[in-house]
Amino acid sequence: MVDPGYFPRLASETTCERTKGTAPMITQADLPAGLQLRTSTVNGPHGSSVQVGYWPGRGIVVAHGKEGRNGAVLLFTVREWEAFIQGVKADEFPAAG
Repeated sequence: MVDPGYFPRLASETTCERTKGTAPMITQADLPAGLQLRTSTVNGPHGSSVQVGYWPGRGIVVAHGKEGRNGAVLLFTVREWEAFIQGVKADEFPAAG
């Protein structure tokens, strides 16, 4: 788990109830103007998609494509994201369904 102090807190951040205060909760509205998020080319069964981008100085941003400006985003360090990608390539995660 990432040390929550790794990412500087934003004034608008609230504490995530699910993680009992160990991770900051931010929304897409907190992302800087101009931050480019790439949308997945494969969508879920209800048209849902994942958006991913790099926030310089903060890390990798992952958002739900249908949530809009108030939708929560996840922040990962570059090291965490690289470990996730390696796991995907190594087929470490079972297919959903």
